[in-house]
Amino acid sequence: DKPFILDMATCHSAFGKAEIARNKGVPMDSLALLDAEGNPTTDPNVLFQENRGSLGSGGYKLFGLALACELLAGAVAGGGVGCPSQVPADGNVINCMLAFVLSPDRLASMPMMMEQIRDMQEFVKASP
Repeated sequence: DKPFILDMATCHSAFGKAEIARNKGVPMDSLALLDAEGNPTTDPNVLFQENRGSLGSGGYKLFGLALACELLAGAVAGGGVGCPSQVPADGNVINCMLAFVLSPDRLASMPMMMEQIRDMQEFVKASP
């Protein structure tokens, strides 16, 4: 009966992590970034150039969700999005968040919902 909270980046490494690494002058800790030629790199500076990218957590199928999250947590929440024209010139790191708080009893039967949640929790915990 605990809340389900998901706090995640929708790419392998969050944009803010690259901003911090760039500002400190250190490489990223994995080959999660792609340079202009599409080659994996640890250089955080590539995210602040044209034709750059980051490896997604779930391949191409997660791209739509990642874009929706970027627009909701960035543009809608007022902190800006992670494209070159929106990166602060002063190098400051901006982290944004948008939370949706639901009243589940308005959406479904609470006993039915709690049974489904418990069943899913048990199913996930039992997986190898």
